[in-house]
Amino acid sequence: MSAIVEAPEESVGISPAAERLPREAVVEPAANSQKWFYGWLMLPLATLLMVATSPGQTFGLAYFNVRFLDEFALSKTGLSTIYLAATVLASLGIPYVGSLVDRFGLRRAVLCAVAAMIVACVFASQITGIVTMFLAFLALRMVGPGTLTLLANNTLATWFDRRLGKASSYMQVSMAGSLAIVPLVFVMLIEVFGWRGAYLAIPECSRVACCRSWLCCTVSRRPNWANCPTARRPTQRSRRRRSVGETN
Repeated sequence: MSAIVEAPEESVGISPAAERLPREAVVEPAANSQKWFYGWLMLPLATLLMVATSPGQTFGLAYFNVRFLDEFALSKTGLSTIYLAATVLASLGIPYVGSLVDRFGLRRAVLCAVAAMIVACVFASQITGIVTMFLAFLALRMVGPGTLTLLANNTLATWFDRRLGKASSYMQVSMAGSLAIVPLVFVMLIEVFGWRGAYLAIPECSRVACCRSWLCCTVSRRPNWANCPTARRPTQRSRRRRSVGETN
């Protein structure tokens, strides 16, 4: 009577090396695999964040300088001094902003930054003197070139690893193209509404372009590590650190 030899069951989807890892370190393949990497949609959104920095960039403020000089009887040296002091002081707060981004997350930080840019532009439209001009420059420089640029770069770093350089180059090329469009928009707004009205119209463009797009596209999305070879995969060490931090 012949003996029946049963073949050992094969483990499906998990290698022997992965079986020895902690359970939380194993990345299981998704049931519904994505054929398209969602991070490529985050690339234009990160570019929109870079474009939203325009009101606080030097090229964006330059078109308002003539109006500031005429209305407040300032010299070019005095205006440059106010701008320099606001820029230096704004740069000192960026490390603290970065710590807040790490604490509260990228999505909340983006929404708060876009709202802060809207408030800064509205405040800039109410400039009455040197003090309020300094505070407006401080807010525009901290939120624009500081916070929004930081968030745009962090967005790409969250979704890309091996192709981070390629994605960043695409964003920089798009930003360079926007430099040819944004000044024309600023000049048109100033000619039609005046410099105060232009500062009131710019926030509406930022809110529609950035805030709504970000909410629609990131409300329930996370990087899909199993199906996205270009994404940043969590390592065993990073997951252990995260689990230790959560328990503490």
